[in-house]
Amino acid sequence: MGSLSRQLVKYAEKESTIPKGYSKVNIPYIIHLNSSGEFKGLVTTSDGANGKKDRGKKYDAPFVRKGIAVASCLLVDNAEYVLGAPTKKRRSEPAKPTFIALVKECAEATKEPTVEAICVFYKETLEKMEWDEVVTYLELPEDFDTSKKITFSVSGEIPFELNSVKAFWADNIGTKRGTETGICMVCGKDGALVSTIEKLVKGIRGGQASGLYLFSSNRPAFKHYGGGIPPICYVCSEKMMDGVNTLIANDNTRIHINKGTYLFWTKDGDESIVNLFTKPDPKKVRQLIKSVESGEEVHYEVNESDFYFLILAANGGRAVVRDWSDDFELQNVKENIARYFRYQEIKDTEPLTLKSLTLATIRFTGKMSEIEKVNQIVPDALFRFAIKGTPIPLYLARHVLDRIYTEKNKRIPQRQLALAKMILLSNTLPNKVVYERSELMTSLDEGRESTAYLCGRIFVTAERIQYAVNPNIKHTVRDRLFKRTAIYPKDGILRVLTEAEAHLKKLRRDKPGLAYTLDRELAELASKLSTAELKPMKFSLEEQLEFVLSCHYQRSHNFAMMKAAKVRKEEAQIIDEAQIIEEAA
Repeated sequence: MGSLSRQLVKYAEKESTIPKGYSKVNIPYIIHLNSSGEFKGLVTTSDGANGKKDRGKKYDAPFVRKGIAVASCLLVDNAEYVLGAPTKKRRSEPAKPTFIALVKECAEATKEPTVEAICVFYKETLEKMEWDEVVTYLELPEDFDTSKKITFSVSGEIPFELNSVKAFWADNIGTKRGTETGICMVCGKDGALVSTIEKLVKGIRGGQASGLYLFSSNRPAFKHYGGGIPPICYVCSEKMMDGVNTLIANDNTRIHINKGTYLFWTKDGDESIVNLFTKPDPKKVRQLIKSVESGEEVHYEVNESDFYFLILAANGGRAVVRDWSDDFELQNVKENIARYFRYQEIKDTEPLTLKSLTLATIRFTGKMSEIEKVNQIVPDALFRFAIKGTPIPLYLARHVLDRIYTEKNKRIPQRQLALAKMILLSNTLPNKVVYERSELMTSLDEGRESTAYLCGRIFVTAERIQYAVNPNIKHTVRDRLFKRTAIYPKDGILRVLTEAEAHLKKLRRDKPGLAYTLDRELAELASKLSTAELKPMKFSLEEQLEFVLSCHYQRSHNFAMMKAAKVRKEEAQIIDEAQIIEEAA
């Protein structure tokens, strides 16, 4: 994690604008004062449209981690600290005097008139008031939430946004370090190490709104240097957390899928790669693949030595690091991303988003909220394959196949076909830059003669024969034997061929020409498949995936041939009509 922490610090130094000791804080209440410290009113920063979920306007404000002990924050805090509201927490000292003392200390150090006006307000009115008197004096609304943040505005100016106040808080908070000393794992300097990291990770799906701990421990065996976190100095801990939160807040460096948060960035600040996963443009994807195969420079190029990623998830009050990259682990990122798109390629379709591919493992009816049903290992595996080139675990094939077998769609959704193909190819093809078209299985390959592939083609041909005999049939051979044939090929194919022969007998009487064509196609496929090849009683997961893909490709090929035949027939009819008109003229 040391290398990753260094990259987060570097990113924060380049991209983050949050001052030292500050964090993104929701502040719903502001006490307005004039320059003399006189109370002018209490206003809310939210419009109440989101009800209880509305936490107020977000500011870069002073921040300090709270606990049982009193820990005041400069110029912004909850009602217990700012107004002296009662609390159920057992305190060793009241919180309000501590808050006032910190404001006075800031006023003496900065000489800022706005901060001095707040001191006057406390001295002349609020400092000696009890809570009931404060409620009456400030005319607090009935729905006033004492747990939410309050700050001050003096003549329209918010004091904690002043540079002098920022500098004071940076010096003040920077002295709150642990008692241990050592070498910081990020900057390498020998000095004081923090015992706790003040800032929390915010914005992770399923996590607490107040934030999550990135580093924490609850057993002595997990602790380092006598503390609960790895050895890191205060400055680096601040920058590291700023880097994480900046990445999460930026749509161009973050993707949310279910309860996982995927972060990635480069040293040079190129953020365009995110769109490849969220809004893949077919033209840009083709350019990326072409650049990998030919070595040409194009937009969306990813410099593999400068690319980093981090996968986070929430677990209670902690952020779980599910995976990450560092300087030495990640190689050939651009080639891996190109392979990610090549493996999902299917003829006459466009690239799918990462989120669409994850939906292939659940029953999806069109509501994006259904993505919560997805097992988190699915998007994690797809992301690792896209970035690191790690093969997609074969056991995920069971998730896709279960959906295909259960839904029994006559046309399998593209997302399920693409994911099935990606799982198959990532576990059977070697990683290389240039592939033959036949290797990628983008369409029907009549030269492919593996047992599973031939079984799929035979199955669809038999289904076509059944439709030719009874076009209005509702319960087809697919409904009855698709899953069985995909798993137990010998039993399934023999039953399919027996039913096909019976249908051909009827078809020979009604449509002899069509019967001859279909009989010939079925015989050619069956001749390539011997009973000995079907001896295994059960197909493996790879063979089941190949069977499903061959069924789709054969069916698509049949539709394309019928469509072409229809077009030729219509063109011939137009020519005949034109000749008749010409002769009549």
